[in-house]
Amino acid sequence: MAEAKVDKRTLRTQEALRDALLELIIERGYENSSVQDILDLARIGRATFYTHYGSKEDLLKRSLDVLHEHLIGEWKASSKAGARAEAPLGFSLTFFRHVDGHRKLYRAIRRTREWGNCRPADAAPPSGSCEAGNLKSGPEKSERHSS
Repeated sequence: MAEAKVDKRTLRTQEALRDALLELIIERGYENSSVQDILDLARIGRATFYTHYGSKEDLLKRSLDVLHEHLIGEWKASSKAGARAEAPLGFSLTFFRHVDGHRKLYRAIRRTREWGNCRPADAAPPSGSCEAGNLKSGPEKSERHSS
């Protein structure tokens, strides 16, 4: 059965919304970003947003679905090129290539997990407040605060 062809405008709109969400996650963190922030950055109207997504959470989930499909597609393509798809952890190279190409995103995700969602990603770490018990030390933190 053939897939229905998706309108190019729809694809551009969805890509703009995914890109805006990604940029805001990197800049502010997921919890500190609103639907309005996404709309402003993507230059998309609210009605158009809700035509495609039910909520910010829906946009995130479906963006992760797109990422999943991309990684599976890359893995299958590399399998056809000679890699063993059935090998344990056969997807690893594809995943690590993606991480390497999207370092800003993964740093933002790591920061959000380390600090909690209480402030923008580039703010100073808390001193005894806002989930301070979840803080982890590491080279990235010392690099960020050495300026």
